Amino acid sequence: MTPIFWRALRWSGGVAAAALIGLSLQSPSASLAAPEARPAQQGVNASGIITNGQGICFPDAVLTDCNGAVLRQLKGPGGAAFFSPYLGQWVDLNGAETACAGGGSFLNVVSMRAAPNPCPGSGQQQPTATPLPGATAIPGGTPVPGTPGNLALGRAIKASSSQAGFPPENAIDGNMATWWASNPGRDPRYPARNPQWIYIDLGSPQQIQSVKIHWNTQRHARTYELYVWRDECRGWCFGGGTNVGDGGVDDWTAARKFETQYIMLNLLNPYLMGQDYEITEWEIFGTAPGAAATNSARGKVATALSADPAYPAANATDGDLATEWRSIGGAPTWFYVDLGADTTLNRLLLHWSAGLHATQYTLYSWNGRAWSPFHTQRAGAGGDETVNVWTLRTRYVLLYANAAVGASVGLRELEVFDMSTTGGGGAPGLPTPPAPPPPPIPLLLEGRADLTLGTQSVFRPLVRPAGAPATRLLGSMDRDVAAQSGPAPALPQPVGGGSRD
Repeated sequence: MTPIFWRALRWSGGVAAAALIGLSLQSPSASLAAPEARPAQQGVNASGIITNGQGICFPDAVLTDCNGAVLRQLKGPGGAAFFSPYLGQWVDLNGAETACAGGGSFLNVVSMRAAPNPCPGSGQQQPTATPLPGATAIPGGTPVPGTPGNLALGRAIKASSSQAGFPPENAIDGNMATWWASNPGRDPRYPARNPQWIYIDLGSPQQIQSVKIHWNTQRHARTYELYVWRDECRGWCFGGGTNVGDGGVDDWTAARKFETQYIMLNLLNPYLMGQDYEITEWEIFGTAPGAAATNSARGKVATALSADPAYPAANATDGDLATEWRSIGGAPTWFYVDLGADTTLNRLLLHWSAGLHATQYTLYSWNGRAWSPFHTQRAGAGGDETVNVWTLRTRYVLLYANAAVGASVGLRELEVFDMSTTGGGGAPGLPTPPAPPPPPIPLLLEGRADLTLGTQSVFRPLVRPAGAPATRLLGSMDRDVAAQSGPAPALPQPVGGGSRD
């Protein structure tokens, strides 16, 4: 689907709808595997016995031969729990071979099935079935495994409410025969509503491609919204919504991946007034952030307000963490890099010099006429800082330091990445994203704008994910991306950046 970055609110068939930035809800599609790093080799087949074991890659399990020798180190889409039903069993599996940082390699398992055991004296043929909890089992039902590559499988999850025997963990256990059930109820002011929420902590930032929700019969949400926790919103960013949910399986897809650690469903109107919501499985597909993306700033021209002759601005884009740029005097000061051409980016890494980091700073992109802020840090701790943003295109990236800990500001390296593709540099033909406030929604339902709401409900969810930064602000009116106190800073016009007139 071609990315859609913004359309005005429109009416389609009597339903208020608007297109969003790239996530779309469409018919069920093939699931994506979730490698932890860029695979060195795809489609590796292997067979052996699944066992617990140790290895230099800290594996979830190991694959051994009939004599107990380790054939492969394994990692599963849901961690060690993925292999639990197969321990001691002979399996055939397929995965992507990935190199470990400390040497060696492991298989990121995509699919696995039990197979006849060829080892002498073994009569094992099939894995032992995992018993279903009695409170959640369907009478006479057969467990249906979840889809491989599901990033949500077995992760931490929380909900506003749950009925006894139907905890939120049932929605991410990989078993379609169990489910989470919220409490039934009605909003005192709006009887058709039963406001509930449920969110997943993916454990670390992940590149999200699609979200799939499996509903129990007649227990789906008619109106609901998706939110993602993002720095630029300093809380929950509206990711998409619909008021025409029809149950079954809802498949939200993104034309371009986006990064987040927390995803929430804000459930508003149940299909049956006063009833509960029931989700048999909530699946999230994508990849862990790739380590092989290209740094678009490396070797590019850098300019600073001032520079110590021994530490020029070019040191912060030379790809060498042993060199650095240092300003003459402390903050305020600025530094910017010319990427050479319009470049797509959604992640920046700032490697600060020891004891010379900025405690307050704002990052800007150049829109052809002026600098547009896209990220503000008010409590910088130094070291290596990662900044994740909605995908944007720009030729210039500027760092404006408002306050610093030292007598000068020191930056060892500024790295700029596009983590949603196989490398940096961006793709041609993408439209220029809107200036802040944050870009609109990244998700469409079933790939159709007419099924997707372009505006969020009056209030963003006020719940804060466990483990999310405590400095984030919450509230429906907290939408500015880089609000600053005091007068606006004096920023330079980039060389070759065009006129402000």
